Amino acid sequence: MMTKRRFDSWLSLSAIPILVGAIASGGAIAQPVQLAQTETPVEVEEPLESSEETPEETLELELPEDEETPEAIEEEDEWEEFTYDAAGFRIALPATPVEEVVRADPEMGIEESGAILLDTNSNTVGYAAFYRDYAGLDTLESSEAIATFLDGFRDDFVANGVLDGQLLQEREITLDSYPGREMEIIGAEGFLKTRVYLVGDRLYMLVAASMTEEAYPETGDRFLDSFELLN
Repeated sequence: MMTKRRFDSWLSLSAIPILVGAIASGGAIAQPVQLAQTETPVEVEEPLESSEETPEETLELELPEDEETPEAIEEEDEWEEFTYDAAGFRIALPATPVEEVVRADPEMGIEESGAILLDTNSNTVGYAAFYRDYAGLDTLESSEAIATFLDGFRDDFVANGVLDGQLLQEREITLDSYPGREMEIIGAEGFLKTRVYLVGDRLYMLVAASMTEEAYPETGDRFLDSFELLN
């Protein structure tokens, strides 16, 4: 299942160096279907020849009609949209996530932060959405300043947020004209596909994690694509 370092440990750091996912070594492995063995045929005496030809017997099997089983139902059909008014976003998930929030405390210099975390029953993929407020973040008006901030976030996250993290690829993205990055990262605990967005004074971070890059499912992108800001 997905694990994480202490939630409050990343709140005091300049970016968000968190451990976003470690997928358990186990997983849902389909068991091979065992065919029933037929009995060994018994030798019988051949019948006496007859002058009349016996028509060849044919065995007609009536196959049952395909029925929908829980395994046949697409996982997407079970997804639900969750709205977080205080966090300012909605997102789709296959089950109810765990939510953690740290409210702002100006006297202590703590900005508001929050996270939602979900492990799937199959233990093959985990989902996480984080946000954190940064005082003065909305003053980053130039593209150069925004790029510098995102570069620093990327370097900090890969170095401190993922055990043995290695950046595989990165691209610039936007959400409703807000700048962001999409990163693919591999580490000792699995493969992460991450999207971050700068929205005013708030930074959002979405993560879909799988055991390996090859095991990353289409539902990972479904989760990332479902993220919407509230008006």
